Amino acid sequence: MLKVGIIGCGKIADSHAEQILRIPGCEIVGACDREELMARQLWERFPVKACYSDAGEMLKRARPDVVHITTPPGSHFELGCLCLQEGCHVYIEKPFTCDTGQAVELIRLAEETGVKVTAGHDLQFSHAARRFRRLVSKGVLGGPPVHMESYYGYELGGRYAKALLGLAVEADAVGAVSDQLDALAGVCLGEVRAQAFWRSLKVPEDEKRHTLQDILEKMDAHGLGRG
Repeated sequence: MLKVGIIGCGKIADSHAEQILRIPGCEIVGACDREELMARQLWERFPVKACYSDAGEMLKRARPDVVHITTPPGSHFELGCLCLQEGCHVYIEKPFTCDTGQAVELIRLAEETGVKVTAGHDLQFSHAARRFRRLVSKGVLGGPPVHMESYYGYELGGRYAKALLGLAVEADAVGAVSDQLDALAGVCLGEVRAQAFWRSLKVPEDEKRHTLQDILEKMDAHGLGRG
């Protein structure tokens, strides 16, 4: 049985857990996030053996063969080194590291310890991506690409959002959900960025309750009810 650990239990970790569990002979032996509630919500929704708030503890107690690092980019290098030094193969969400020097050092450490490390650019090997690269190489777009940006967001819906919001939620409990969302934004973004998040939505403090009520009603309309 191949034992897999996940460090970083935000939304993208759901996709990793789903794909790991599709592979025969794989099990998720640990989910880790320094915010305990994030590790616990993944553990509660997937067949994960244990949850942790310390990566070192997970590596020592769960003894994974492979670790998926799905944290923000700034932590990839430190966590990658930690896992490699413990003899784990490592799959790191993109971007691999924050600079070339860190990437070179991670690859060197993997070679030195005899384990594998890779970046999670899995879509590069999809049929569509390979076909598109062939079209680019033939000059269909008029020349080599110079720069491309993409933006990707997550809809506030489904099992992940319900787990974080503690649904089922009754209408008269929306005020409590507002407090939960403020706390979650503070954990994920930091206090200053969380305040900027609410400002970007142009939602006054006294209207957060109504905004959350709208979210819950939309979830109901899409079959994501509170029961």
